[in-house]
Amino acid sequence: MASQGTLKVGLIGAGRIARCHLASLMSMTTKVTVVHISDPWAQGVADLAASYNVPRHSTNWEELVADAEVEAVLICSPTALHADQIMACANAGKKIFCEKPVSLDIEIVNQVAETVAANDAFCMVAFQRRFDSNFMRIKAAVDDGSVGALKMIHIVSRDPAPPPVAYIGQSGGLHMDMCIHDFDMAMWVAGSPIEEVMVMGGCTVNKEIAAAGDIDTSVVMAKCRNGVIVTIDNCRQSGYGYDQRFEAFGSKGMIETDNRYANQCKSLTSAGVQSDLPMDFFMDRYAEAYKAEMEAFVDCCRSGAKAPCGVAEGKVATLVAMAAKASLNSGMPVKVDLPPPTDVMIIGCGLPKRGMGWFHATQMLNGECPNAKLNNIVEPWFLGGGKDGPAGQEFAEFKNEWEPKGCGFHASLDTVPPPTGPRMALIAGRTADNPKLLRDVIEAGCTKVMLEKPGATTVADLESMAAFAAEKGVDVYMGYNKNIASYITKAREAEGKIAGAKTKLVTLNAYKREELEECFTRNAEGMLKNMAIHELALAATFYGCRADNIASIVVNKANSECLTLGGKTDFVKVEFTMTTTEGTSVTIFADRCGGAEAMAIVSDAAGNEVFTS
Repeated sequence: MASQGTLKVGLIGAGRIARCHLASLMSMTTKVTVVHISDPWAQGVADLAASYNVPRHSTNWEELVADAEVEAVLICSPTALHADQIMACANAGKKIFCEKPVSLDIEIVNQVAETVAANDAFCMVAFQRRFDSNFMRIKAAVDDGSVGALKMIHIVSRDPAPPPVAYIGQSGGLHMDMCIHDFDMAMWVAGSPIEEVMVMGGCTVNKEIAAAGDIDTSVVMAKCRNGVIVTIDNCRQSGYGYDQRFEAFGSKGMIETDNRYANQCKSLTSAGVQSDLPMDFFMDRYAEAYKAEMEAFVDCCRSGAKAPCGVAEGKVATLVAMAAKASLNSGMPVKVDLPPPTDVMIIGCGLPKRGMGWFHATQMLNGECPNAKLNNIVEPWFLGGGKDGPAGQEFAEFKNEWEPKGCGFHASLDTVPPPTGPRMALIAGRTADNPKLLRDVIEAGCTKVMLEKPGATTVADLESMAAFAAEKGVDVYMGYNKNIASYITKAREAEGKIAGAKTKLVTLNAYKREELEECFTRNAEGMLKNMAIHELALAATFYGCRADNIASIVVNKANSECLTLGGKTDFVKVEFTMTTTEGTSVTIFADRCGGAEAMAIVSDAAGNEVFTS
């Protein structure tokens, strides 16, 4: 359950990265209280606790995990301790943040993943580069299609100086210690796991690193499951600072980000061009990202949202690093030991080019979702009572195209072959049918369910469905795609930079007024449960709005209209502002006849619109 007050945090570790995260937590006093720090270094942990007025400290991390007041634990200890500490925290019901890697041993990573899953524990693994604002912009540009179909990614990652040779032996090697961040970044931006790697490398900086069994210079060529080609060049030492560059190249263009500099100024004279060198320390280069990462962890813990990167992502990055080492040793390309794509079944495909299920189906069938394989489509109407109508004939053409390519088509769930492993059901049928469909697919052996919004016609049905899924140990995800839309990500970034920022979430449809009667009939659940449900989900996810904490809802009557057409009463447009008991507010505006657009408008404390995405 999401915390109602400040999140009570315990910190394991008193070293450099622990102190970095502690400073970030201490800047979020309305959200977080650090109540316990643990580290074997008795004097160091005592001094750290005293300097930040943390009430308790210990030299035994198990004492911190047993602390009943601690709700969430940050694990910033040596790598060898990560797995045991994650599993202990999961068993104790704590929320978890752990520095990478989870472990250097993939079998231990698997044990950790099983323990986290068995306890339904929240566990976030620290890949802070995902939270760098420039890298986030690259990710958004790829996701929203600005660069077109992604073809290649190129990453440059060079450290200012190598670590002590004594560190090399316990680091797991360059690809596990340094390049693992680049593997994660490449897969995150590509939206697909790396499936094959080819590596060349050697020691060009310090021969003692070779004596310790590692390299200091490397070039990786990799291929993602979705076909994106990745190149990564790493070196433990550059002569000019911390070199961190990223390029994504697509069919429409490319987007890149350069290094960060302490001073952005350039001097141009007849003698030439002069500028500062890149930042020389990773904690300076990624200071913004570390803070944003910690804010994301705290917000997820308090809201109950899913971790942005968890043990599963950490495991895949570890598998890629292991394959990279094997390729280096063999001099040959090596396949990554990835799990197979998820077996997916769609229930309620709908009409081609109109049904939500059809859109999801074509995404998977065309290879746009490389981690999913659509093996079965269940469509009761167009393969049953409606098969002889014009729409049925259109669906038959879709079936005839894809059935010979291996996708099964069924009029009933009863004829779908039983799963041979984990299977996800994507339910895109009529809202009123969803409670029964959810139970049917779970009883048929599906282990995950994606449920199109709004999920059911009543809260009581949704609560019953949630209880049934929990009883059966099945995770259910709702189809609120705007929660991960790039325009929302950009608006949230802008909010963080504007004092007293207020946001208006806008959703517009392009109906003509003469089409509204048909619209009201077809979307009988009403605008708020259909069209504006996405914005309500955004309000719940990012602005903390819940049924039990809404202090007020103020309707802007001048920008709202309600009609009764064909016996159905609904909004043509509506604007309202919700304010929570914590003082957070968000405005929502929905208009059936406003166009075909969604946007977020951010205003400053004076009400001036300063950002729109």
